Amino acid sequence: MRITFYRFRYIFITLLILWIVGIAVLINIHKGQEVLFLEQHRNSILNTIFSSITQLSEFPVYAIIVTILWLSGRKDKALTILSAGLITVIVSGGLKNFFKDPRPALYFELKKSEVELSAVPGVKLNRGYSSYPSGHTMGAFTLFVTLAYLWPRKHFFGVCCIILGAGVAFSRIYLGQHFLSDVIAGSLVGTYLASFSYFYIFKKLSKNKTKKQIT
Repeated sequence: MRITFYRFRYIFITLLILWIVGIAVLINIHKGQEVLFLEQHRNSILNTIFSSITQLSEFPVYAIIVTILWLSGRKDKALTILSAGLITVIVSGGLKNFFKDPRPALYFELKKSEVELSAVPGVKLNRGYSSYPSGHTMGAFTLFVTLAYLWPRKHFFGVCCIILGAGVAFSRIYLGQHFLSDVIAGSLVGTYLASFSYFYIFKKLSKNKTKKQIT
C-alpha cells in the first residue's frame, strides 16, 4: 500500500486537493449558487474555451487515444482505455437512471423561482432528469486518471491529466449542465473506475503479455 501511494503520490495528492476544495465550497453554498455565479461571469472567450474543454471526455477523444496507442504497439494500454470507457458508459447510465436528479435548468423551473438559466451560445442546455452524477466528468476522470496511472514516472504529465479532468468538471458547471455536487460525484466514481481499469484490467493484460513473451 505504501509503495503504491508513493508511486502515484502526485496523482493522489492532486486529486485530494481538488476534492477538499470542491467539498469545502459545496458545504458553504446553497444548491445552484455556483451555477448562477458562473452564468453571471460568462464571456465570449470563456464560452469558447469551456465549450471545447467539455468535449475532452467524449467518444472522439477516447477513440483517438485508443487508436494512437494501438498503432504504436501499446495494445495493452489501448485495451485498458477502451475497457475503461465502455465501463464508464454503463456505470454512468445506470447511476443517472437510478438517481434521476433534474438538471440545473429544470431544477430552477421545478423550484418555481424567477431564475431562468441561459444557455451558452452553440451549446444545448439539457433539461432532463440526468444530472447526478455528471457523465462527462466521470468520463474525463476515468480517462485522464487512467492515463496518469499508465505513466506513473511522468509526474508532470500525471498532474496535467488530473487538471484536464478538473477542467472538464468545471466546464459542466460553467455551461449550466451540472451542479457542483454532480461533478464531485462524477470525479469520485471516475477515479474509482480508473483505478479498477489500471490495477485489474491493465495488470492482467500485462501479465498475459509477459507470459506470451516467455513462451
